[in-house]
Amino acid sequence: MVEFQVFLIFFAPLALVGAVCLFLGVRNRQRARASTEWHSVPGNLLAFEITKGTYKRQTHYYPHLEYEYTVNGARYTSNRISFGYLAYDSEDEAKSDIERRVQRNPTKVYYNPKNPKDAVLITDGTSGSAVLIGIGVMLIALPLLFGFYFLLRR
Repeated sequence: MVEFQVFLIFFAPLALVGAVCLFLGVRNRQRARASTEWHSVPGNLLAFEITKGTYKRQTHYYPHLEYEYTVNGARYTSNRISFGYLAYDSEDEAKSDIERRVQRNPTKVYYNPKNPKDAVLITDGTSGSAVLIGIGVMLIALPLLFGFYFLLRR
């Protein structure tokens, strides 16, 4: 009985976090795939910067863009580059990848025809979606494996 309580207290939250990661990763991948069919309009880059972040002694560089575009006479601004997240190991890598994949002014903005506020600059899926899916699967699988182990021990 104590083993089952430990299982619920420790592994149930892991499975819940895993389910959230899996959901977000799959949703981002589906949205990235759908964005390849979206309409495009010219847009203007308003700002471009690379920020540095450290997590578990690893430094990553994240691009941040702001852009504006017009659809049917309405002007919109956005900062979404793609679905998922983009992280790089160096500032030069981040800058060169964004410069290679995102045109300067005018830039091509892909927008959702059903909701023009929903826009991206890069329509291909990012590794961030795959990472979320992988983490989600592992965090769900781990409690299942330990659950089967506890059941078999009985």
